[in-house]
Amino acid sequence: MKKDEYLSLDSVKAFTEWFATSEAQGLSHNYYNFSKRANVFFNDLPDALNQYEWHGDLKKNTAILNGIQNDLNIAIKKEDFLGFRDASHDLMKWGGTMKGNNEWLSNEGNFPVIHETLKLLKSQVDDINEIKRVKDLRFNSGLTKVYSLIADDFIIYDSRVAAALAWYVLKFIKAKNINTIPDALKFACMKAKGGKQQRNPLAGEGAFDYTKHNHPEIHAQWNIRASWILSAALNGMSGSIYHDQEGLQPLRALEAALFMWGYDLNNIKS
Repeated sequence: MKKDEYLSLDSVKAFTEWFATSEAQGLSHNYYNFSKRANVFFNDLPDALNQYEWHGDLKKNTAILNGIQNDLNIAIKKEDFLGFRDASHDLMKWGGTMKGNNEWLSNEGNFPVIHETLKLLKSQVDDINEIKRVKDLRFNSGLTKVYSLIADDFIIYDSRVAAALAWYVLKFIKAKNINTIPDALKFACMKAKGGKQQRNPLAGEGAFDYTKHNHPEIHAQWNIRASWILSAALNGMSGSIYHDQEGLQPLRALEAALFMWGYDLNNIKS
């Protein structure tokens, strides 16, 4: 489907509109952070953005990513493979996704794959067969970071953001008294690296199937769809906290809030 077709689906349109409401944005969440050995509480999704942390606060990470984004886009424009390699390695180090990805990104023979994937993302389609046309496609929690910085209106779709979106889908169907999860909203979830955190709200039930390393097209498809939905939702949230972050695009701010939200879907046991 093209972007407009997907966003016009009844279930997608309803979810997008609901997600932008104060009802959805006002939901609370909590979990235990294993690395910090501390309980984490969010009064609402904007509160998750205020508490953003990834080896530093939001301001620090914004500056880092803006710098890397500039380097990546200059390298892409100049067809400078070495510049692209170095900048992407900086990005993998920032995101903790160096394993496997640095080696792939160091292979100049893969540079055309980056260009072909970027061309695909610009085409605004989510069809699996179209995505599969990209020969040797690589899409995972590392490469999504690269594409988020070189493609317009494209989020980082990692296990935490995917988990948060799936969590909201369950809240949506409950609020709307919908009995089954619409296929168009079955966000593909991924397992956490450590394995302790729950990043699938219906683990073992198949609704939000985990993406597999040998199915990068599934990761790409849901990355595309998630980006479309969140971009559309932001159109209904003018004046929100996501639009009021210096040097940070609203979509990136919303993604950052979801990143914090999706660390663990298990609530703290009282």
